[in-house]
Amino acid sequence: MDGTLFSFNDGYVPETYLTPGEGYWLRFADAGSATIAGAPIDELSIGLNEDWNLISGLTEDVSIYSISDPGNVIVPGTFFGYNDILGYYEAEVISPGKGYWLRAYEAGEITLASGTLAKTATKDLSLKGRANTLTINGMDLYFGVDISGKERLSYSLPPKPPEGALDVRFKGDTRIALDKAEIEIMSPYKSLTISCDVILDAGEHINWVLISENGSEYILDESSEITVPKEETFILEKKAVLP
Repeated sequence: MDGTLFSFNDGYVPETYLTPGEGYWLRFADAGSATIAGAPIDELSIGLNEDWNLISGLTEDVSIYSISDPGNVIVPGTFFGYNDILGYYEAEVISPGKGYWLRAYEAGEITLASGTLAKTATKDLSLKGRANTLTINGMDLYFGVDISGKERLSYSLPPKPPEGALDVRFKGDTRIALDKAEIEIMSPYKSLTISCDVILDAGEHINWVLISENGSEYILDESSEITVPKEETFILEKKAVLP
């Protein structure tokens, strides 16, 4: 659709042309595919800004673990793709024709090359089994634990997608919260599927509770799944059990 091509540079920027290594948001009127002609790209050096960057890859799939990052500027756990089913999802492969978010501690340069073996080991940053998990339409949010400031960056989320897309996050663009927190939701669907895995108690005679904008309360127990009407915000908090 005309006028829907955007890159990112401290905010969304309208564009007319595609540049190798840059990622973009682009809206299509209907599902389908498009052909982009050009020379194959087997190697690419990409300059990163501090904070979030929207990038693209090569002519073939590239593992994120094969990326050359001599300055160690990439924040672990912050490679994200996007699809209509899950919203943002953690990506391990950069595929041709798709854009990806990644976060950098500081400005620097990375290199992608075809056929390069993995340079770094897979690092599991999932907090499942160590924190409570709240899953809303496929996005995992963690709560009940506190982590250091630098480690917290690995649970940050990219800038919100354009209006009308699916997105779930804690306020502050993060996937983790200690106790009371606001959950921000964008969704094209009329209902939300919410499941939880509570392994850390809120305390004696205290429940973890999810409160909707209209005041409906949902107790989060050890393992449960509910379907609720769509809301733009929920509050997660501890609440005493009344006698």
